[in-house]
Amino acid sequence: MPIIIDDGKSKDEVIKEFISYVRGDETKRVVLGFDIYRYSSYEPDKQASITMLFNSLYISCINNLTKNHPLFNSVTRDEFMQLFISTGDGGYQILHTPIHALIVLFNFHNVIVQYHTNPNLREFRNFLGSIELRYVITIEDIYRINHFSYVNHYGKGIIKNARIMSQDKLNRLLIDEEVYRWFSDNILGIENIVSLKWKDLFNIKDFENYSLAEKIKGIEEFSPISTQEDNKDRQDEFVDCIPMRLEDLKTKDSSYVVYNIYLKTKFYNPNKETFRYTSIGNPNSNGLNT
Repeated sequence: MPIIIDDGKSKDEVIKEFISYVRGDETKRVVLGFDIYRYSSYEPDKQASITMLFNSLYISCINNLTKNHPLFNSVTRDEFMQLFISTGDGGYQILHTPIHALIVLFNFHNVIVQYHTNPNLREFRNFLGSIELRYVITIEDIYRINHFSYVNHYGKGIIKNARIMSQDKLNRLLIDEEVYRWFSDNILGIENIVSLKWKDLFNIKDFENYSLAEKIKGIEEFSPISTQEDNKDRQDEFVDCIPMRLEDLKTKDSSYVVYNIYLKTKFYNPNKETFRYTSIGNPNSNGLNT
């Protein structure tokens, strides 16, 4: 698409206006990539149904987050979706911190679980079958084309995420070294996500501007994946987290340090009025291609 130089503006001024970095001058962003495992093996009619299903589940997830979660209820659904790049069978969600990424992942995973267990969707499941997802979380530069005629996101963060995901032959949850280091620097390791409480976010610099004190009143001792609807009798949480370093991934002109994360979670199912325990990821740590 050609850049049209407006009268009275230099080329440099137009280019500066055309390209704007997400959240000002800070370009490094977290990218949560997810896609439906073995999507390409589905028959064409099922692939079209999967695209429809994924979009429906994704919107259900963000509706819940923007309505009920203290870290997301200050943004609208449309604002949230502006930071999502769809690929049909998945996509890339741009977020502020790795904790945001785990919260989105947890909530989306729960929507997937409900798809598998909702009796009203039995006929659809009989046609499509069960679905599994693989996830990748990375930190890297992101920029946004912000023009009246075109808006989208690009950058190394998405490229890195896509390259790591393309090498995974299982339904794993993978993170890069930058995400692993973020957790080490801020909560002494990603393993400690199981004991992290809302009140602990006050000690993390990336959450200084969120004005959380009023939003989390009454749930300070709960896990940050809990929503405003939670109470002492029904608290969502991570119950175990096992990180495993894989062999370095070498692809094209880059080399990435990759960790496989296996999460066990507990969430409240309002339809059944009971808790469910599920796992996210795959404990296989033999290598990306095995």
